Amino acid sequence: MLKNQEVASSNGNGREVDRVPRRRRHVRMRPAAACCDGVASRSGEHPGAFMSYELVFWRQAAMMSQSSTTTYEALKHHQPVEGLSDLPIDQVLSEITSSFPNSQRGSDGSDDWITWSSADDEDSFRVTWSSQHFRVECHHVPLDQVNRLVKIGEKFGCPLYDPQTGERFRFSGQ
Repeated sequence: MLKNQEVASSNGNGREVDRVPRRRRHVRMRPAAACCDGVASRSGEHPGAFMSYELVFWRQAAMMSQSSTTTYEALKHHQPVEGLSDLPIDQVLSEITSSFPNSQRGSDGSDDWITWSSADDEDSFRVTWSSQHFRVECHHVPLDQVNRLVKIGEKFGCPLYDPQTGERFRFSGQ
């Protein structure tokens, strides 16, 4: 089960700002669903699916002074982040492709990605990555599929960051 991770950063005056409390959101589904509950438009065609949203995963070596939002923004702009561990990215990608057999790896020479689509092409996601993180852009993906992605992050010690809400979740027991 995931819980919010408490993050504190300094405003330069030694005062802590940007504190995300350790609280649970109202959840009617499994933990990964909590990250997305109310974040994006629900689809009337596929109950329990969302139209479009991001999931981002990284592994910290220790508690960091910068906020999760700042970390996300740096990763989004392809900047390395001090304090993050390099991931065994080939193993992460292998886990994704084996968990989603219809997935395909692609490249245009400068960027690499993995895409997956459901049999009816209604649901899909695209995975991009660096040595420090992986990002999943979901389109109409049912929550059970989202939970599979969150479990892959958990397997590699990477809690979910939800950029739609600015929250980074943590594993229970942490």
